[in-house]
Amino acid sequence: MIHKNSISVCLASYNGEKFIKEQIESILPQLDKDDEIVVSDDHSTDMTISILKSFNDSRIKIFVNNLGKGVIKNFENAILNASHDLVFLCDQDDIWRQDKVFIMLKQFEDKDVTLVLSNALYCDENGKSLNSQFFDKPVPEKSQIKHFIKPLFLGCAIAFKKNSVPKVFPIPENIPMHDWWIGALHMYYGKVKFINEDLIYYRRHDSNVTSRKKSKLSRIIRWRIIIFVELLRRTLKN
Repeated sequence: MIHKNSISVCLASYNGEKFIKEQIESILPQLDKDDEIVVSDDHSTDMTISILKSFNDSRIKIFVNNLGKGVIKNFENAILNASHDLVFLCDQDDIWRQDKVFIMLKQFEDKDVTLVLSNALYCDENGKSLNSQFFDKPVPEKSQIKHFIKPLFLGCAIAFKKNSVPKVFPIPENIPMHDWWIGALHMYYGKVKFINEDLIYYRRHDSNVTSRKKSKLSRIIRWRIIIFVELLRRTLKN
């Protein structure tokens, strides 16, 4: 496969030995020789690093996360170490459809597009489809208001232009997930494109950090306020 843009797949890992091999195997055939998988590992204590090294592939680049504990800082470390034009976020326990990269790259042929989001198909621990999509209806591509009411982004299903990173970082403290912030930034500053195709198999299991648990209304409102205030502050600063 030949891309016009080099891509950095940014993966945050932590004790991912159970599923990470299958995930990497679904990604590598879609990459060119100059692309990369940037893994930020949050001090795993299992075989995660050994599994990654066993691929013996120079495109897999491993960095230890020393920015701080947790999935947000882990992803931040991966993204800051990315060196290519486009950043694809990636969880350690999902599976990419074999044409995910090709389809998402096509959307960036529109030079105004800064972020692409796909749908995802839920699957069980064994990778079997649960016949249910993450987004049950198309995501509005221009509605900042709807995003504040209900977050419209799934981190492992997005790709964005690397030149937006200075606006993205630092990610505000006390928000639950990095994708809420990244999505809000691109809705405000850029152009979002939604593809209603299931380009990843989104694994549901007891231990995955991507399971989105219900939170108290007061906490959800606080998160929205933090995002809104930080967006306003950065807008005024610029």
